[in-house]
Amino acid sequence: AWANNTSSTTVATIKEGNASPGAALDGGVSIPNLVDRLLPAVVSIDVMTPNEEDEGSGMIISSNGMVVTNYHVIALAAAKKATVVGTDQTDDVALLHITGASNLKTVTFGNSDKAVVGDAVVAIGNALGLSQGSPTVTQGIVSAIGRTVTAAGASSNTETLSDLIQTDAAINPGNSGGPLVDTAGKVIGMNTAVAGT
Repeated sequence: AWANNTSSTTVATIKEGNASPGAALDGGVSIPNLVDRLLPAVVSIDVMTPNEEDEGSGMIISSNGMVVTNYHVIALAAAKKATVVGTDQTDDVALLHITGASNLKTVTFGNSDKAVVGDAVVAIGNALGLSQGSPTVTQGIVSAIGRTVTAAGASSNTETLSDLIQTDAAINPGNSGGPLVDTAGKVIGMNTAVAGT
């Protein structure tokens, strides 16, 4: 799986032997606690047209409802509860605005330039479109940095994405647009593509 780099991260390592529930991260924070902090800032996105449907995830980046996601998640978008503010198909990024939103929880960006192979990460998103509003969480490590991949969409369109973070955290269709976070709970990337055969 790969995630787009963001411009910011603080990196830490997994601690073993902590007696608290769930895997413990640097500073004694458990993954369940980290997820509890982040889930209110992760949204499920469901885009439907008369002939197609696409599902994915997004991250709330401002309390008034600005959401960042992948372009390929909203490519089918028509009128809906969110407005497309801007897109960059080349980098597979889109910015949405949730209509009438205020006082929303937001994600915090870290520094992806500090990510190194072996860093622990957590991926959050609407994997496989299962049970909307209840994102899935997977844990892994940074497997490689600076990757370039060619991703193929359902409509046989391909895009070449550069400077990606590769992770072994399970990322599935529907995770696209969700956060890849470091052990401080800061976003260091956006879930973007899944490795195929």
